[in-house]
Amino acid sequence: MIITLGGRFGSGKTTVAKILAQRLGYERYSMGDFRKQIAKEKGMTIDQLNKLAERDPESDILADKKLQELAKTKDNLVIETRTGFHLIPNSFKVGIVANLEESAKRIMAKNSEIQPYSSLKEAMKKVKEGWDSDYRRYKSLYGVDYTKPSHFDLFINSTNLTPNEVADRILDAIKYKI
Repeated sequence: MIITLGGRFGSGKTTVAKILAQRLGYERYSMGDFRKQIAKEKGMTIDQLNKLAERDPESDILADKKLQELAKTKDNLVIETRTGFHLIPNSFKVGIVANLEESAKRIMAKNSEIQPYSSLKEAMKKVKEGWDSDYRRYKSLYGVDYTKPSHFDLFINSTNLTPNEVADRILDAIKYKI
């Protein structure tokens, strides 16, 4: 079984993916990690690469093809990717969301040394800009709204849940499928 976790950054996808992979004994892959590697190879930050991708989708297409090949050759995977519902339609598709303030708090806590923000307000502004950029990119590239609940087999608002609670809900939903 392949489980894809989609949603905006700051929703908890990475943490939940790690928990699921550990509990299930599956391999975990992250589209964000693929894209960060591409950015590094180009001598850019991930934010710079994402801005470039709004005009030139090459990095998205490259990462998405890598992901699709992975899904064709392996099984028992947990994959974090905003467009997994579209790229890997036979996966168990989970959408995870959190409100803007909670997402910004999570990102501030996770990236405090890498990308420090002077305030929660600044972090919320930057997170919203990133969400908008991702929306434009995937809408332009694939004609899809990656935030639409109907694209997913399971849609979870993680704002007031712990990562383990989110993972428990996913495992409850798939227990008859594995």
